Amino acid sequence: MTTLRLIAPFRVDFTMLPGAADRDPEGYRTLWERAESALAGSSLARLGGIHLPHRSSRGTGSQYDLLDVDSLERTLHVAEIHVDLASYREFADPELSERTRTMSVLLFEHGVALLEIDLDPGPRPSDAGAHATQHWLDELQADGIRIAEAAASRLSECMVVPLAETLRRIDRRHEIVRAAETQSDDGSAMWVSRALLVAPEDRVLLDHWTRGAVNAADRSARQELIEGDRDSLVRWLNYAFVDTDNRDGAALTHGRFAAEWRGLRYAQAMYASLDRIDSRLSRVLALAAAAQQRWQLEALRRDLVELSNRAEMIVMQRHALAKYLPREVRASFDEILAAWEYGSLLEDPVRFKVDLCNRRLDDLAAKRTARAGVVTDLILLGIGVTSIASIALAITEFGRNSGGDPGATAYDLGASGITTWFATQPIDVILMASGVASLVLVALYLYFRRDDRG
Repeated sequence: MTTLRLIAPFRVDFTMLPGAADRDPEGYRTLWERAESALAGSSLARLGGIHLPHRSSRGTGSQYDLLDVDSLERTLHVAEIHVDLASYREFADPELSERTRTMSVLLFEHGVALLEIDLDPGPRPSDAGAHATQHWLDELQADGIRIAEAAASRLSECMVVPLAETLRRIDRRHEIVRAAETQSDDGSAMWVSRALLVAPEDRVLLDHWTRGAVNAADRSARQELIEGDRDSLVRWLNYAFVDTDNRDGAALTHGRFAAEWRGLRYAQAMYASLDRIDSRLSRVLALAAAAQQRWQLEALRRDLVELSNRAEMIVMQRHALAKYLPREVRASFDEILAAWEYGSLLEDPVRFKVDLCNRRLDDLAAKRTARAGVVTDLILLGIGVTSIASIALAITEFGRNSGGDPGATAYDLGASGITTWFATQPIDVILMASGVASLVLVALYLYFRRDDRG
């Protein structure tokens, strides 16, 4: 029996503050306990079962006790939603949803949810020719993408968004859950991966399904799959599995491919989470190119700090997965990320963009400070220039008054040589001397300002 399993990460307006669980474990656990109570009597319960695994952690017991169980302190996802298909069909397109066997959503803390759909591929074409079979597979792929995109949008609207709003109401001070974004793209699928599970006698279907191998390793693995030397191939978006144990969809969840499928789930979540950071860093760079005002720079700086912290948390989570996953799951996880070139396409660019954003914002802040310094210097220069003339005129006036009535002051300042000289000079001379002194001051200002810029 042929089965099509879709797995699609989609964007959601739900993020948690990095490190919240470690900063306040008690408050973190209380959030999920209160959320479970709030959801128990809500309309969400009618649409499907919602499990909140972070209500508790593993505690302080020993780890690595079971070889096939994750030893993570907490699951990577914060909520698990099993969709009630009867309720789902009430608000979804019946033509599409009738082909759905099972549907579930995993919600993660970095603005990503992972949709998984077990889909009935429908009847095979009566014409057994290669062209008809290839056309059927192409239509199956297109239908899978369309169904997953529609389901992601509807489930985000009807389940994920209400769940996020419930958590924000509980965490009113946003100490754990971040406030809603002003501009979000809820429900938009980032990509749709398609896994085709076929019976051994239908292995020939995988020839067309896995086409597009671009390197020697992929071509070799694909050839082994078609010839029967291997029973699975996970590369990029089209995945292939051969159900040699005749377990149908259970082969991916509890059968011989369970470890590989779990590794694929983790890889999808990790790649999608960091890809969200990469996209938002690109937006920060674009906004920084036009930012001029102080409030714009401060807002971009806050966004950059938050994105940098979140990127570091995702990298740390990957290391935790490598440490605590069962060896078979970890091998699959690492192999998939390596095939997707996770390091060169995501981790390295994110580090580069964080550094580039920091440099650009520092340059903008320095330029703004320099512009403010020029204004300040010009103000002080104006004060200095006007002060020269004011002081010269004041001394002249004071000298003339003192010379005419020396007894009006405690000291005979009128007899002072400097004051007498000022008092005996024409006003035009005083103003001219003040102008020359001002020009000298301006020349010195321009000289040192140019020297600073150089």
